[in-house]
Amino acid sequence: MPSACHTCRRRRVKCDFRTPKCGRCEKSGVECLGYGKLITWVQGVASRGKMMGKSFEPSSAPSVSRSTEIRIQVQRTLMDPFLQDLSSEARHYLNHFYSRVWEDLVIYHLPMQTWNPCSELYWRSQTCPAMFHAIMAMAAYHRYNLITSKERAQGILVDALQWKQGALIRFQTMLSQVHPTTCVQVLVCSMLLANVDLLESGRDTWQLHLDSAVRLISLMGPGIRSLAGRPEHGGNLFDQWVISSILIQSIFGLTFSPSVGHHHLSILNNPTVRVLDSLVFAEGNHFLSCPAELASCIVLAFQTQEDFGTPCRDACHDLYESVQQFDPAAWATAMQCWTPVNDYRERLHIGSAYKTAVVLYLSRMLPNFSPGGCTPERQTGLVQAVIGHISQVPPSSALFKSTIWSSFVAGAEATDPHHREWVAAHLDAISAQIPWNTTVTATEALREVWRRVDLPQTEPLSAPRNWIQEFRHLKVAVFPA
Repeated sequence: MPSACHTCRRRRVKCDFRTPKCGRCEKSGVECLGYGKLITWVQGVASRGKMMGKSFEPSSAPSVSRSTEIRIQVQRTLMDPFLQDLSSEARHYLNHFYSRVWEDLVIYHLPMQTWNPCSELYWRSQTCPAMFHAIMAMAAYHRYNLITSKERAQGILVDALQWKQGALIRFQTMLSQVHPTTCVQVLVCSMLLANVDLLESGRDTWQLHLDSAVRLISLMGPGIRSLAGRPEHGGNLFDQWVISSILIQSIFGLTFSPSVGHHHLSILNNPTVRVLDSLVFAEGNHFLSCPAELASCIVLAFQTQEDFGTPCRDACHDLYESVQQFDPAAWATAMQCWTPVNDYRERLHIGSAYKTAVVLYLSRMLPNFSPGGCTPERQTGLVQAVIGHISQVPPSSALFKSTIWSSFVAGAEATDPHHREWVAAHLDAISAQIPWNTTVTATEALREVWRRVDLPQTEPLSAPRNWIQEFRHLKVAVFPA
């Protein structure tokens, strides 16, 4: 029988023998000392030569006058064997990912909290080459995007391409050997590779990775039924984090996709997948920070459009009522249990902006959605409301990144040049702070849609162009988030 970890032995508790860190220590929030041999300092006993066997007490430091400044440089040895095998450049990329890139993926980065998906990802990547290469590719692309002078950053771009190629090659090997025990690793790699593409260009290929990940989630069957909406319900937190991140990004990726296929809907409506639980899990700290109720309304709209073709007024009315019943203030209050700081004010505006943006989006997606119709005056008022809420979230806020989708929808609906200029400037400000090319690509697509909807109508009495249809006519899968 294997020996317990050193920490559990000292605490006299039962160890679960999980590697590289035991799960009992992780849940208790204590440091796991592992299973290997511990090295203890014994006051410097000489092991060879004439002084063999003798020990020495540490000498007292000589007195130093206060006017004398002594600086001591200590050459530290890396404690993690995994890091010792990496080049200094590779360690720099790794540090950039966990200190900078990770901040873009979450609302709050809390390295010292009891459970952190960041640390779990770090440990798992040590035994999964595809995962590690994808992480390094993300870090390299992120660094490249931060540098203004691209001529001076060609070496970083080459590194990014090489890391990405290495990740794809190793991921292909993983796919040929998929096993129930490696499903989560495959999901993580799919999610990371999608993010690599979002960093690189934000065009098309990211959706392939997310689609394959969602398909795998649906095939995992009963193994996913333990997924609970909140951490206190139990289950594997890391698995929940991976699945919820994939599903929320997939749903928002579909909002401006060239097409929403039947296979997407069959997966999202599969009761085994339990999409709502994942959306609840994600709304607290995923960078989108979208209320689960509103995200589920978007999924329901996809299904309504698929079932009816041209949805009936009753179905649209029920969906409209579901959106209207969402209370941003109650949601912002509930979120305070899961945030390290009081961000009620920002969450209130984020929730309100999402609510109004969902109304705008569904009014164009489902012709019979809005009981009040899509009059220019009403739509302009909704655009102003979204902009008003978003403008209350300052760039210094951790939730600033959560305003992308709402502002994008408001910009797509806007016909007033001032509203369009505000949205474009807002998206540019986000791109400057969060250097993901997906926002740049989405903004370019938005400008092209503005050009299209402003073209003169061939028939004087024809209805205004639908910007959702114009996005789909571009045949480019943009990710405005």
